[in-house]
Amino acid sequence: MHYVDEGEGEPIICLHGEPTWGYLYRRFIPPLSKANRVVVPDHMGFGKSETPRDREYLLKTHVAQHPHRLWAGKT
Repeated sequence: MHYVDEGEGEPIICLHGEPTWGYLYRRFIPPLSKANRVVVPDHMGFGKSETPRDREYLLKTHVAQHPHRLWAGKT
């Protein structure tokens, strides 16, 4: 799963809608990342994230694909 992870501090998670991708937030990331950690994932099948052929495109599958480091401290 592709994502952008910039800055440090309290996390701000930017989730795109359909049919867009994380590129939508390209102008928000630099100013927000000066004081916060900004994480912008591309959902499965959008932007630079692929939809694996061996998985279903369901919300529960998609959520399971998010690396834990997106929601916790950087590793």
